[in-house]
Parts: sequence; C-alpha cells; structure tokens
Amino acid sequence: MVSQSSYSILILAACLGLAACGTPQIVIDQRETIDSLNVAYASLQDSLAFYESIDSGSYYRELRVRDMRINELEYQLGTAADGTVLASELVDDLFQPASADLLESGKARLDSLARIFDDLPDKQHVRIQAHADNIPPGPTLRDRYPSNWELSAARASAIARYLIDAGVVSTAERLEVVSLGDTQPLFTNQTPEGRKRNRRVDFVLPGFCKGC
Repeated sequence: MVSQSSYSILILAACLGLAACGTPQIVIDQRETIDSLNVAYASLQDSLAFYESIDSGSYYRELRVRDMRINELEYQLGTAADGTVLASELVDDLFQPASADLLESGKARLDSLARIFDDLPDKQHVRIQAHADNIPPGPTLRDRYPSNWELSAARASAIARYLIDAGVVSTAERLEVVSLGDTQPLFTNQTPEGRKRNRRVDFVLPGFCKGC
C-alpha cells in the first residue's frame, strides 16, 4: 500500500515529467512567433524605407535610371540584328547649338574616330545615324529644317563630309548617312538630361560588308 508521502512524490514527479515533455514545444512555438515577428518587422522597415524613398524623391530617381538603362539595352538589342554601334557621340559635343555646324572641339572628337576605321576592312561600311530629341526646330531654323528629320540629316551629312575631307575615311563609299530624327529615343524626353542624351550620333557597323 502506497503511503501518503510516497503518493505525493509520485504526483510531483509526474508533473515535472509533463513539464519537461512540454517545454520543447513551447520553445519551438515561441521561436516561430519571434521569427514571424522579425519578418513582419523587416517588412515594416522595408515599407517605411519605401515611403521615405518616395518622399525624398530617390525612388523616382532610381526608377528613372533603371528605365533609362532598360531603354538603352533594348536599343542595343534592337540594333544588334542590323549592326553594331562602334561609337556614339552627343550632338551637343559635336555641333554648335541648334545647328548643323561642327564645333572645332567636335571636329577633334571626329578625328579620334580614325582608329575605328583603321581597324576595319577597307571595304567595310559605317553607317552614321543621327538622332534628335522631340523638340522641333525653332522659328529661326524652321525654314531651313522644317523638322528634326531634316536637321538630323544635315548633321549626319556634315559628319560624313568632314570625315571624308579630313581623310579619316579613305573613300566616300564607306559611309552611309541615316536620319532617324526623334523616332528612337533612348531616354525620356521629359527631362533636359534625357533630351540631351537623345540628341546623339551613332556610328554603326552594319551586319554585313558590301564587296568584302
């Protein structure tokens, strides 16, 4: 027959055993709760950072930079089938403002292209593609250049003429002149910087070599 004291000891031992068995599950549950709280806190921090970036304007700047880079890569991908861009120059670095007249510094930049032509086969053509932003020529230019098509064509032609006259290219037959106006912008035309970067001249190696 079990004494009262022995019975009490058994009850205590049983309670301790149950507590010992239940503790690991409690710890697991607590840790899962802590982990979920940490995830929620991290999400909250991300949300706060997101709204702070919007308030400061950094979100839109980063988004604009990303979009510009995507446009640039898409353009390069699009031209890859038709040729390779050997070099690209900003119109503002080559020409006087709102004109097709080359700057002296612009001529020097074109002189540096001689190394590109020297590395190409003698009969390899290079296409000069002139681009513009979406701002049409002003009143003083409109009689001569009714649209950006004509202005871009004049700029591409001026570059070709200079490369030939300066002896940068051996023969005129190696050059092709193309005006694309404002039809292929790489960047947004909503900002001055974007418009400046859209005013460019690409020197493109076509995907074939005529007469090679």
